[in-house]
Amino acid sequence: MDPQHLKILKEIKAHAPAKVVMWVNKSYHRNDHKYYGLKVPQKRKIARSWAKENKEIDYYKFIDTVDSLTEGKSFDEKTIAAEIVHAFPAFRSQIIPRYLDTWLARFQGWAEVDALCYGFIKSKDLFVSWRLWEGWIRRFSKHFERQKRRASIVLLIKPVTQVKDDRLKKGD
Repeated sequence: MDPQHLKILKEIKAHAPAKVVMWVNKSYHRNDHKYYGLKVPQKRKIARSWAKENKEIDYYKFIDTVDSLTEGKSFDEKTIAAEIVHAFPAFRSQIIPRYLDTWLARFQGWAEVDALCYGFIKSKDLFVSWRLWEGWIRRFSKHFERQKRRASIVLLIKPVTQVKDDRLKKGD
């Protein structure tokens, strides 16, 4: 386990409520990962605090931490990994689809996928590398793992709402 991951896990445990109440629709949450019961604002606070403390982190150490968190045993670790990705827009725009593919393989349920994929690609970043991303999105859309099929849709939601571009309308 990455040392930064361990530090974040301690924060998760420190902020976990004594009694955990499942608030999420089970069909949306659908996974067997441990659930500490942190609310989204608490997870964002942990992620932003970590981002502030590590603002000088290099890209590869950032990737190591996110990678380790996505391997975590809890829903909270995985969704905090997503919040950390979103807290570093310069690094997020450099993440190659292969990393996303690896992380998605560790996720279960739409809640985890949505946390990572919504807003993952900004329209300007998508179109700079359109050929690369288009191939991966098409691959995800036909994948046997449902979380990757879901990702193929969620990845495009924000870019589609940000810009009108014929490349997004292109069909087979």
